[in-house]
Amino acid sequence: MMTHRYLEYLDSLASRGSKPGLERILNALHDLGDPQSKLSAIQVTGTNGKGSYCKMLGSMLSYSNYSTGIFSSPHLEKINECISVNGKEITDSELSLILKDIMPTLETYLLTQFEALTVAAIIHFVNAHVDIAIMEVGMGGAHDATNVFEKNIMSVILSVSLDHTSYLGSSIKEIAVEKSGIMKKGCPVFLASKDKDVIETVMSKAKELDCPVFFNENKAKILTSRDCLSVFSYNGEEYTMNVGADYQVQNAEKALSTFNYLSGMGYAQAPEAAKLALLEFRRPARYEIISKEPYILYDGAHNPDGVTALVRNFNTHFKGEKFDITVGIMADKDVLFICRALSSICRRVYTVTPNNPRAMHSHELCRIFTELGVDAVSCDSFDAVMKEWDQKYPLLCTGSLYSYGDFKKALIKNNIIK
Repeated sequence: MMTHRYLEYLDSLASRGSKPGLERILNALHDLGDPQSKLSAIQVTGTNGKGSYCKMLGSMLSYSNYSTGIFSSPHLEKINECISVNGKEITDSELSLILKDIMPTLETYLLTQFEALTVAAIIHFVNAHVDIAIMEVGMGGAHDATNVFEKNIMSVILSVSLDHTSYLGSSIKEIAVEKSGIMKKGCPVFLASKDKDVIETVMSKAKELDCPVFFNENKAKILTSRDCLSVFSYNGEEYTMNVGADYQVQNAEKALSTFNYLSGMGYAQAPEAAKLALLEFRRPARYEIISKEPYILYDGAHNPDGVTALVRNFNTHFKGEKFDITVGIMADKDVLFICRALSSICRRVYTVTPNNPRAMHSHELCRIFTELGVDAVSCDSFDAVMKEWDQKYPLLCTGSLYSYGDFKKALIKNNIIK
């Protein structure tokens, strides 16, 4: 019973919303003995691909016998997913014990849910004596709650595109400035973006902080790409992943570039570590085939770059075929761009309102699709979608990661999957 109390408390903190800034969390951590000072961290920012990259790199390091913690968000079905050590999620009891100890401090500074989770992750990693903590930035970089380390093993900046513009800025350059805020004096930086403004921004900051910068090697060549399989070559080696999204090959290439650089820094690679890590890689809600009969695909693409990658991959695999699509989108996204892109691959659209205060209402989303000439139906739940959907047509669910849990529950409730 006590366990539920603290997990319910953590859930209640979602009502505090998002509040960028480091003063609250740094004060809280200081009162808790500055546990972040006991960790060696790799901090990861970027518009898309962060979670997959963190999981791939973390697994490569774990297979090389480094105890590795990963903090990654958002969760899909259970908040414990955000905190793991060597692939094992934090248990309810572990999380509850940490929350019990830190709750007075969290309340003193009125930390948000994301800030509280970040503190809990840091303490869990210290308790587990991890060698490396991989910390995925929630939003931006400089003012994100994960940016509490004085030094990083490495700062990682992946893709940079327009997203969260009300918080981060309305131009690529402004967003790049925010993301480059994770860079620390003298600490290596991995930059995967090819954008000129991003490169100029990061290189200028690197010169100021005396940071060595290395870039993605762009050496991966896809050999096989199917719905559940990708085989690619990289630096003369062949790698296999049981996922069909070409963008996951790109994420794997970035993880391999980083892994190789870390080896040069003295982090020894175990034989076959990278191959084993990629072979076992699974990332729910990222081009995930939930069922083949009927055919159901989930991809949590929720911004222009993510949807562009989804449509490109879709056209590679399905070559002109049209899907029924169920979609819910946050109102602060580039909704029109997303709707236009999805319109090219859909037969019919079922709009929903994701369970999030930032969500666009399904009626408004339906109106946008209708004005684009799409056959669209507004649904008040995924249960309603299941009643509308003709199962002889394949179904794609997209637009948000926040819909994943509710979508899966509706599939099970309606006896479509077990």
